[in-house]
Amino acid sequence: MKIISISVTVFVLICWNHTIQAQTIFKDLNPGTGHADPIQFVNVKDTMYFITYSRSPTYIYQLWKSDGSAENTVLIKDNIITGAIANMVLLRASMNGTVYYSVNKSGATAGDTTRLWKTDGSTPVLVATLPHPGYPGIGGGYPTGFTIAGNKLFFNMWKDNGRELWVSDGTAAGTFEVIDLLPGANGGAALAPMVAYNGKVFFQGSNTLGIWELFSSDGTAGGTTLVKAGVYKPENFIVYKNELYFGAGNSADELWKTDGTALGTVKIATCPFGKSNVYIFNNQIFFTASNNLWKSDGTTLGTVLVKNAVGQITGANNNYFFTSKIKSIPVPPYIGYDYWKSDGTTDGTIQVSSNLGSGNSFVVLNNKMYNTSGATGIWETDGTEAGTTNIITGYTGIPFVFKNTVFFSKTEQTTGIELWYFTPGLTSVDERNFNQLPSAYTLYQNYPNPFNPSTNIEFTLPFSSFVTLNVYDALGREVALLVKNAMNVGTYTASFNGNGLAGGIYFYRLQAGYYSEVKKMMLVK
Repeated sequence: MKIISISVTVFVLICWNHTIQAQTIFKDLNPGTGHADPIQFVNVKDTMYFITYSRSPTYIYQLWKSDGSAENTVLIKDNIITGAIANMVLLRASMNGTVYYSVNKSGATAGDTTRLWKTDGSTPVLVATLPHPGYPGIGGGYPTGFTIAGNKLFFNMWKDNGRELWVSDGTAAGTFEVIDLLPGANGGAALAPMVAYNGKVFFQGSNTLGIWELFSSDGTAGGTTLVKAGVYKPENFIVYKNELYFGAGNSADELWKTDGTALGTVKIATCPFGKSNVYIFNNQIFFTASNNLWKSDGTTLGTVLVKNAVGQITGANNNYFFTSKIKSIPVPPYIGYDYWKSDGTTDGTIQVSSNLGSGNSFVVLNNKMYNTSGATGIWETDGTEAGTTNIITGYTGIPFVFKNTVFFSKTEQTTGIELWYFTPGLTSVDERNFNQLPSAYTLYQNYPNPFNPSTNIEFTLPFSSFVTLNVYDALGREVALLVKNAMNVGTYTASFNGNGLAGGIYFYRLQAGYYSEVKKMMLVK
């Protein structure tokens, strides 16, 4: 791969201080003292979708959408399902701007059934009804592992012959079992985890009873194949440097990578990758297992232990990532955490605080980490002991970042459980650009185009995201990695220099958050 000199310019500059606006109820979704607990969030094409769960006067699930304003936060589907607490509604995936969600219902008369729905923000449409008898004498067998690959929705589910691989194109006719890898009622052959890579889904499967190996599928029976025999129990997949990395082995203590071929599937190192929490930071893979921090650059020699006893990775900003280590405390809630930050080096991995709440739900926004810790509220840290504070008190739920705002559920006596929010306070803003802050991800056509030898690629980020910008030749080979970093909201320009490359068609791809876009450009020599 050719090394290209890159310049990136940020056109929108926002300065943040340590001030937090007082938390405010965003919208009373169930007026009065009744609950409307927001329990799941997803951002699809600049729209926030979420599920609420009410426990009074009965169990009711609802689907909502929002553009970030209270007035445009509206109910899409009421009474998705009611009745027993065992019933469940789950946001599953998004494909081409459409959100898919599943509704599980169990009962002696109805049997175990999942209904797969979709919505583009309008009234939801039923895609398919999926009956699944599940394990003999036990039931269950619900679909899991929902993954989008090649404009298809993959999942696994127990139907007639155990748990197998299924696919959906968003229609009833296009929702079917792909293949029975291990025929017979034998416990199934296709399991999560699944991951999308090079237009296919890769997963842990079996065509021999008791042996789980690496398979891939394009959504057809003929296109579902064993990638390589002898790679036992692949799990913990992550795409890194255009290859698929994963853990394997009887004890998940091996690091492997694959390019999708048997020859290109190789073991890198012996380390506890398969049991780890994995994060890409500064163009390296960081992972934690048994509270110990490791890193890898994709080579055997570059896979090393960084530091012991730092816990699990919880998030990252532009300069370092955070980890948390659970501990016992003698008073309620009896569980606490020690918090660390790391720049990826042993000496740069240091403890930040032993007092950042008791929860394990984390988000990072504007270089700070926020932890929702249940009964003690929300904590904030900027990576220093002095900058670690309890900014919101009371019982709070899992946080979600949308348009530079943290949304969360909070319990109040007068309103019940409702949707709340807070936004980091601004100290100074370039007023000329304030109203021009991007509201959506956008990848623009490069300029000039055609070009020789240099061109500019502009893109916008509506909120903080981890961003990669790659350039490929006409054969799909990467020729330049322009950007790979966590970046704040704004408009950016990357410069690409084609010196040393042959003239012809090239492609550039932006990946940021849920967004992925590819455009074509021409180098003229």
